[in-house]
Amino acid sequence: MYKYREVVYDVMSDLRQVYDDKQLNEYHILWYVSTIGSLLMKQHLDNEYARTSRMSGRYLSIFPDVKILTTPTNLGNLVAGRKYVRLPAILLDFDYDRAVEYITYKKGSSTDSPAFQTVQFQRTTPAISQLLNATFEKPEPDNPYFYLIGDIVYFLGIEATDVDSVEMALFTAIDPRAVVSMDDDCPIPPHLISQLKYQILNLGRFVLSVPTDKVNDGNDTTVVPPPKQIETQNENQ
Repeated sequence: MYKYREVVYDVMSDLRQVYDDKQLNEYHILWYVSTIGSLLMKQHLDNEYARTSRMSGRYLSIFPDVKILTTPTNLGNLVAGRKYVRLPAILLDFDYDRAVEYITYKKGSSTDSPAFQTVQFQRTTPAISQLLNATFEKPEPDNPYFYLIGDIVYFLGIEATDVDSVEMALFTAIDPRAVVSMDDDCPIPPHLISQLKYQILNLGRFVLSVPTDKVNDGNDTTVVPPPKQIETQNENQ
């Protein structure tokens, strides 16, 4: 796996060879790496899912202790009294919230099995959830559900259960704000690095070739010739 330093400085070096008079810094390039890299990772995982109906755990991020919250008042997408968590990272945008690989909680104090092998939440949507209560799929502590509204994950079936936190496994986008050091591992698959570099260089050339805006300082330097005088004949002639 490559380091962010290797990817960022390689692209920066190539751009400076063409535009040596432009101001470039590490964060500019890191931003391109994160946005274009996230797109390539999504395409890579979409292709894998289309072939195998699964997505590799190679690119999963686990958050083992996400605290469950409630709010006493309605505020935006938050509804009073409902149990929820906020997403701990930015998700890749897959169909039907597939970026959430699993959400689970450990029932009881048993340590015989990991949390993700105990009680897992099934995914649903607000519209579909209306039908659950009328079937054997009714949300219960042993059969809970989750649904997403923006960056909020709501839970069904654990309303009266004493659950403090959940474990989440997510397919996350690359967030440049979360990169602590340039020596951190870059999660982009090595075989996509050349394509990443190609797209960043093309985008960078386009952005850097755009001329800067002219500043209007109020001075008019345009030279306007004086109006042409109309010649008239002398009345005495």
